[in-house]
Amino acid sequence: MKRSLFLRAAAAVCAVVLGGCSLLPSFRTPEEIRAAEEAAQASRAENEARIDPTAMESAPLVFHRELSNSQGTVLALYSVSLPQFDDTGVKSQSFQRINRRFQDERDALDADCDSFFAQTKQSLGEGWDALTEEGDPASINVAYTVLRAPAGYLCVRFDYEMRVNGQTDYYSKAAVFLLDNGWELDLPTLLGSDYEKVSAMLLEDVLDWCGENGVTVDDPEALALSDLEDGYALTATAIWFYTKPFQLSNRDGTRYAVRIPLTDYFPYLTLQ
Repeated sequence: MKRSLFLRAAAAVCAVVLGGCSLLPSFRTPEEIRAAEEAAQASRAENEARIDPTAMESAPLVFHRELSNSQGTVLALYSVSLPQFDDTGVKSQSFQRINRRFQDERDALDADCDSFFAQTKQSLGEGWDALTEEGDPASINVAYTVLRAPAGYLCVRFDYEMRVNGQTDYYSKAAVFLLDNGWELDLPTLLGSDYEKVSAMLLEDVLDWCGENGVTVDDPEALALSDLEDGYALTATAIWFYTKPFQLSNRDGTRYAVRIPLTDYFPYLTLQ
């Protein structure tokens, strides 16, 4: 009897092995696992490549405010245009997060406008409300451009024009986002664990750019990439850094847009 039970149990095991192999865990070699990961990564990159952020643009956030006195004289102007994207289709949650980022920026600029108008009144003196000649009103204008970025990324450049006392200052900065989740990426996040290595490479390329373009750097040893990376831009062909006046040399008040080709850095991006 015992022998008969044993035979039936053995037969059942054989039936499971022969007819129900899916119940057993499959074994994959490291090469197969790596190939699957690469295929998944390639699939994600392909899907991201199909998203053209410029095609997802919707009506921008805009506001235009004027500071006028009781005489009807325009004393200052503040104009802003910020991007918004269709957040009901592809990558809806990502674009919702990106849209909120620019809605918050609009609120911050609206508050900055109040400060700018207050400073304008102060600079004009106590008689600001009695001025009857407009002259050259102070102004700030903020515009944007959606740049062509690598697949899976969104980059928006902001161009600022500030006019005060007849002097005009132009400068740019950018914001970079990962389309997979909509989070804004600073440079350390973009480069991940390779940041230490790559930041040294980028800084060397920045100094080479300065040398090739005749831009003086007073103390190259004291310059760090962290001094330059705020507001960097990522395009399909380059990483851009926007310098501040006198940042490279205390004798040079020029703002520079430093273009570093992306060729050597593409393998270090977050998506790669």
